[in-house]
Amino acid sequence: MSKSPQNQEQSVPSPIQEQKYGIQINKKVYVFAFAIFLCLIIIMGILTRIFPQGAYDRQVIDSVEYVIDGTYHEYEDQNPLPVWCWFTAPFELMVSDSGLTNTLLCIIIMIIGGLYAVLDKSGLIKRFFSSVVRRLHKKKYLMLAVITLSFIIFGSVVGEVDSLPLIVPLTVALSFAMGWDSLVGIGMVFLASIRGFAASTFNPYTVGIAQALAGVPLYSGTWLRFIILGVTIVALLAWLLSYAYRIEKDPKKSLMYEEDSVRRKFYSYDALIDIPKQRYPFKEMLVDFWKGAISFFPLIFIMAMIMSLSYILTEGLVIDTIIYKLSQVITVSNPTLAALQMLLTTLIVEIFVSGSFIKAYLLMPIFVPLGDVAGLTRRMVCQIFILGDSFPNTLYPTDVTLMFVLSLTGCNYTKWLRWSGPFLLGMMVFCCLIIVFAVNVGYR
Repeated sequence: MSKSPQNQEQSVPSPIQEQKYGIQINKKVYVFAFAIFLCLIIIMGILTRIFPQGAYDRQVIDSVEYVIDGTYHEYEDQNPLPVWCWFTAPFELMVSDSGLTNTLLCIIIMIIGGLYAVLDKSGLIKRFFSSVVRRLHKKKYLMLAVITLSFIIFGSVVGEVDSLPLIVPLTVALSFAMGWDSLVGIGMVFLASIRGFAASTFNPYTVGIAQALAGVPLYSGTWLRFIILGVTIVALLAWLLSYAYRIEKDPKKSLMYEEDSVRRKFYSYDALIDIPKQRYPFKEMLVDFWKGAISFFPLIFIMAMIMSLSYILTEGLVIDTIIYKLSQVITVSNPTLAALQMLLTTLIVEIFVSGSFIKAYLLMPIFVPLGDVAGLTRRMVCQIFILGDSFPNTLYPTDVTLMFVLSLTGCNYTKWLRWSGPFLLGMMVFCCLIIVFAVNVGYR
């Protein structure tokens, strides 16, 4: 006996029941990230036992703490950090000097998770993309180029890129709507802004601080930075546009083909053409907000693990020792070699110390006198720091922003490396060549 149309309609689950709303943290990505950072926490702890405890003297000028070069000394009493402190570091961060800031950051992230869930389920996000798709679908490659260029310039001039990853889930959805994958969505905002940051022209967080610490006229020597910016723009646009075109023709060539399958259907062009309206009771909205906020808690714990890496070295009193040891291997008799070694030193320090502001005040007081002895202009030393400071932000798993973006989008770190690795390797070769060129023309 056949079922009546009414019974058939009741037996079919509604889209709202089947679809998970908001930003979903990929479990495999989370477990992979947890394993990586647990190993890195142990490695950082071991480093506190390998390197002796020591410090540079510091002076405070206008509420800013400066390292005094040539004052490094080891402590007479060596008291290594207890092993159990390695594993409690993610929790100790919340009661450290920066505890209030860390707590507020966690609350903000959870609020964003709740808002995304509500906006997604209400249909507002899909309606927004429906409007965009109808207007720009035939000009989508121009749109991709404009968005990418805008974020490169934003990173180069403004430099405030830490909050941009929060809009990456939106650009990933936009990428699906245009027939691409999540990597294109990540690339047009995150990769673009960070590469723009590396090609800083008037960025106050790198150019401004580094030149001020080196005693160089503010924002001088722009001709070289504009060359770097120009090459960055051309290279990234060529990389993104060619990849987007390739996977549009054959979606199976996407590295994220399987991972993106569900969301690709949800935000596909056909799915966005006709979006039915639905009631959304306020009580249900509050419940969804809470679920969305709680879903971000695992991500917050991963972020705490990442931040604890530098915390362990700081509490173990070996950060200054590592910087001192690295500075001792710089060859001051050869300007070109010294410049490349400074670049390498900056790349290594980035593993332990995140944040341009902190690294500038740690490294520039040491690099400047070394550069003077090696025959490097101070403007050259600044440029070396700028190139080395932001390059690892799209490469190292110890970078909070990178892992935050990958967790939000469900992209595995190894696949990110497979996709972005060739481009980043090419940019690294270019950085080395531009440093050699600038040293030999006496960049001033």
